[in-house]
Amino acid sequence: TKLHDNIHIVHIFIEKHFFCIINIFSESYLISILVLPLIKLPLCFQIKIKEMRHITVIGGGTMGNGIAQVMATFGYEVTLCDISADALEKAIKTISGSLDRMIKKEIISETDKSTILARLSTNTDLPSALKNADLAIEAATENEAVKINIFKTMDQHASDNCILATNTSSISLS
Repeated sequence: TKLHDNIHIVHIFIEKHFFCIINIFSESYLISILVLPLIKLPLCFQIKIKEMRHITVIGGGTMGNGIAQVMATFGYEVTLCDISADALEKAIKTISGSLDRMIKKEIISETDKSTILARLSTNTDLPSALKNADLAIEAATENEAVKINIFKTMDQHASDNCILATNTSSISLS
């Protein structure tokens, strides 16, 4: 399903389980987000993805700040959450530097950069960061125990309509 020139959704059914992959494209990124078949997943049909307003990205590292930047670039309000305020400060600096490179390449303007950065907020408290999220994307360190703990918190504190997603490169999802 094509929602926008740069956003596509792929629906997959495997052994009676529904999976959704959201592909987001930009000049610098291709991000694929797998939405897991969790208890909350069937409720995601109540949200039209085009109507999403707020996205929470958990993890301020390379992938987390990249996902946050792309989402903010496409007009979403984004809360970037990490347990470390220093990591969040570094993430915002990284995003700002990336946007500066886009300005130099004349992909965006200074005004665009200011608008994108204004869409980003940071938070070190995961439950409060999830409060208004329509989509929560876990992009924390590749540590299974950490990711499981984050998902437990996401499940407890995100709204029933929030789509829970993960970004992992080395941990099996099965």
